[in-house]
This record gives sequence, C-alpha cells and structure tokens, in this order.
Amino acid sequence: MAALGMMAEAANARLLHERVESIREQLAQLQNQVERYDAVAETLTELPRRLSHLVMVPLGKRAKA
Repeated sequence: MAALGMMAEAANARLLHERVESIREQLAQLQNQVERYDAVAETLTELPRRLSHLVMVPLGKRAKA
C-alpha cells in the first residue's frame, strides 16, 4: 500500500512539474509580447517628433486660389 501512495505522489509531482514548465513557457511568451508592444508604443510616440515637412503657405490674394 505504501508503494502505491509513493507512486501516486511521484506522478502528482511529475504532473505538477510539467504544469509549472508549461506556465513558465506561457509567461515567457507573454513577456515577449509585452516587450514588442512597448517597442511599438515607443515608436508611435516618437514618430511625430521625427516626422516633419517644410511647406510654403501662400498669403494674401494667392491664399484663396
């Protein structure tokens, strides 16, 4: 009987270890996504500062045309 209990504990420990590893992999994937989203957000906030155009605005009579 004791051997059966030890086998059950070993099986539970193995399943628990597999579950922990699975969760760690999911966590790593989510952290990678967060890093990518942060990079995109940083790029989107930086773009308007770097993007500019020189333009000539007509004044006076030519402004209506």
